[in-house]
Amino acid sequence: GVVKGGRARMIKRAAKEFRDGMYVNLGIGIPTMASNFIPPGVHIELQAENGMMGLGPYPPTEAAADADFINAGKETVTPIDGASTFSSSDSFSMIRGGHVDLTILGAL
Repeated sequence: GVVKGGRARMIKRAAKEFRDGMYVNLGIGIPTMASNFIPPGVHIELQAENGMMGLGPYPPTEAAADADFINAGKETVTPIDGASTFSSSDSFSMIRGGHVDLTILGAL
């Protein structure tokens, strides 16, 4: 559905932090939705904290969904060319070790 009010303002504000060439970790919830507002001309690599670098958009149909590719909210996504998967412990090591440019923390 359409997100309105304060949540929409937070999502759009978070997306303003994206800069071209960044590696960005998106947490669960609002951070994941910020990927829908990547500014034109900005190309970023998206990481899911559960262990995927190279997140693409949601699958166009349910039949196209592959349950092996999920974001932090356990929603199916598509991998972009060159995507990789790894353990969540490796993922958090990348985040805590400063190997991504931006982390947008989420919560349930």
